[in-house]
Amino acid sequence: MSMLTRKGKDMKTSGCFKRIMALFGAINFCVALPARADVWYVDASISVSGNGNSWATAFAKINDAITAAAGSDTVLTAPGIYRENIDYLNKNLTIASLTFTTGDTNYISQTIIDGGLLKSVVTCKNLSASAMLCGFVIRQGKSNDGGGIFCQNSNPRLKFLTIRDNLAHYGSGLYCTNSSPVVESVRFVHNESIRTYPYRGYGSGICCENQSNPVIQNCVIADNFCDTKGGGVFCSYSAPEFYNVVMQNNAAVSVGGGICCESKCAVRLVNVFIAGNLAADGGGGVYSFDSSPIIQQATIVGNIAEARFDTGDKNMAGGGLYMYKGTLTLVNSVVTDNLGDYGFYMNAGTPTIRYCNFFNNETGNFFNCGQIGVNTQVNSNGDPCDAYFNTQLDPLFVQPAMGNYRLSNWSHCIGVGIQVINVNGQTITAPIFDIENQPRPLPSGTSPDMGAFENPNGVFLPVELVNWNARVLGNDVELTWMTLSENNNVGFAVERRIPGKEFSEITFLSGYGTTVEPHSYAYFDRELDAGAYDYRLQQIDANGGRTVSATIRVTIQPFEFDLFPASPNPFNNSTRIIFHLPHTTQADLAIYNLNGCLVRLLVSAYLPVGRHEMTWSGKDEHGLDVASGCYICRLKVGDRVQIQRLMMIK
Repeated sequence: MSMLTRKGKDMKTSGCFKRIMALFGAINFCVALPARADVWYVDASISVSGNGNSWATAFAKINDAITAAAGSDTVLTAPGIYRENIDYLNKNLTIASLTFTTGDTNYISQTIIDGGLLKSVVTCKNLSASAMLCGFVIRQGKSNDGGGIFCQNSNPRLKFLTIRDNLAHYGSGLYCTNSSPVVESVRFVHNESIRTYPYRGYGSGICCENQSNPVIQNCVIADNFCDTKGGGVFCSYSAPEFYNVVMQNNAAVSVGGGICCESKCAVRLVNVFIAGNLAADGGGGVYSFDSSPIIQQATIVGNIAEARFDTGDKNMAGGGLYMYKGTLTLVNSVVTDNLGDYGFYMNAGTPTIRYCNFFNNETGNFFNCGQIGVNTQVNSNGDPCDAYFNTQLDPLFVQPAMGNYRLSNWSHCIGVGIQVINVNGQTITAPIFDIENQPRPLPSGTSPDMGAFENPNGVFLPVELVNWNARVLGNDVELTWMTLSENNNVGFAVERRIPGKEFSEITFLSGYGTTVEPHSYAYFDRELDAGAYDYRLQQIDANGGRTVSATIRVTIQPFEFDLFPASPNPFNNSTRIIFHLPHTTQADLAIYNLNGCLVRLLVSAYLPVGRHEMTWSGKDEHGLDVASGCYICRLKVGDRVQIQRLMMIK
């Protein structure tokens, strides 16, 4: 990627990237070996190759086991580095590391097939869906097509692999021609294209051509570099499907930093995170030419379409997505903070964009998209949107600077997606899980969120409320709460009821409008009779919407003499001392040192029933500052005494 210069700051590795990589250790994948004698054993550490019938007589090379195997045999390999280029020889074999039998994904990094930059590391020709490759690092392959894995007329299962550091013109990591493998829990990383005249590089992570329809799920395609098209993926005349996939930090010298779709390609992208990809010409995240991609539940963020030369070429546009001819469908997705002219650049064709959010894309969110992006109404959250329910608001991610692009609780993208929609005669249904395999929608029965990540609230929360508490102080109740952020917050109605009765408003506290700073609130409900009380808050936003807090119940005990904890304590300048009297009586409140000597008499008087508050400023009877240390606060009412310790710190 050093050949290209990126604008702006580097993308942080996303939490989603890490979470999907962690799936390698989370999925329980373990099978029993066949009962018949059709298992061949391979161990790179043995000095003399055996007949492969047991670990004690294992082959030293995988290719030796393939030659000996037949039908649907299993080739089981011990940890080690296998320096060879393997060919299935048209046999529907299972070739696997110990991950296959134990379910332990730690064996992936320990079991390596190294192609030595000679040709494709793995060659698959004429294989059915019963063939499998499982549990390896595939590295150092070099070929015209498929440096890591070459698939021709084959539909194998490729599982629990790391495909890295391979070179090819087409599909440096994986090349498919007339092939439809199932690719699951695979990492395509640090693969690069090679460009030798007259060849060019296409799809450094994956390349699909000639009616190839692979299913790719729970995969990471990252940090791959292509000198022409499709830094992460290139596909033409094919219909690949991607589910729960991260495409991040890939680069292409020409178009399609994340993915390039050309020539009647009908790709489907569901629950995808496309971030930090770079295309020097057009389509930083997605480039579509004469194709019909369907993209749903995508988060497309921080991609770059960066012109190498100031030519004014309109292809050098579309930081998020670029479309030329064909149709493109985008549903329930978030496109934000992409660089390069416009978030969605439509050169020609028929785009369908529904229930999406575009925000802060360079130059603008839409180009040549007609009424898309022209606000004419409001959605279910009360936010302005166009006729197709697309919004243009800050998605309010949790912590994008640290790579966390999940939706915060107050995001406008929560609960405003569409569950089922018909587009051009085709029914599109939201997936039942998000990219991290969390249920969608969440909670059940709500509308799905926009983007790859589902927020558990299921409804837009204009305020993130925390620390909602109630504390009884004699016959008073102190109510406190905090907000971590607020969005169009008018304020809070504080409500009280006696259990079994209706709530009624007792006061209203104004909010702080829109802020990402935390704010604290407090209210004292004073002089209450003994008994139980329920409290709740109603947060009111600028659109008139109301969000009700949890209900808190407190109990006021029959009124008794009491000395409450001083606040603050320890203290520096002064502390507040509160006490309650059950009836009108003589009360003496004083401060003593630990030797029992009087320091300060705060009050000695005949006081009425109720709450009383005094402040000690840390001075003695002569108005002099006392030294730091521990003091005793003593309250005497009649023949009863209560004390508490105070700590003065200077």
